Amino acid sequence: FAPEEELSRSPSVEEWIELEPELRPPRMDNPAKRYGVWWHDFAEQIDWRSEPKKWSETFARNLAASPDVARSKREWQLLQSHIESDDGLGRVLREADFLCQEMPFFWRVNSKCLEGIVDLASLSQNANRAFILDWKTNRIAIDKIDILRELYRAQMAAYWQAISNLTGARVSAAIYSTATGQLAMYDDDELRQEWRRLSGNF
Repeated sequence: FAPEEELSRSPSVEEWIELEPELRPPRMDNPAKRYGVWWHDFAEQIDWRSEPKKWSETFARNLAASPDVARSKREWQLLQSHIESDDGLGRVLREADFLCQEMPFFWRVNSKCLEGIVDLASLSQNANRAFILDWKTNRIAIDKIDILRELYRAQMAAYWQAISNLTGARVSAAIYSTATGQLAMYDDDELRQEWRRLSGNF
């Protein structure tokens, strides 16, 4: 993580660390970034509590704005197929008591403040469990999902630790690859170990 803003130069200096700098608005000349921003904007508009027909209507309304229409159609079909399966994201959506999209968080740890946005968060109140998901639009082959998991392990460890501390719930974390239609879960132990490594820099 790179410090984005220094809030004070007093002895109690605090640094503001933004966890997903690749989604900042400036420098939108990169086609991959444009597509990633489009997907996040589109997915945020879906009412997952509504009927699947409404999801498709939301997709249709947003399709013309996509920088890659053919890719959007293909990846939307992959997501629909994944949700229709018994496991994975479909189960999370069905069992959740509460769903929140583009959920911001701000967590103070030691002398720094971590800020991020969870793309999709669910909460099961009776079980005191939460699930956090981050959409990943990287173009990868289906057999490279483990590489994607490793690439974003640090980010998801920070999200996992922050949401665990802020909610007191037992949190599960995953990324969803739009290119492959795969949900990649993280084990609690690997996130805990990764956070231990990251927190040594704080």
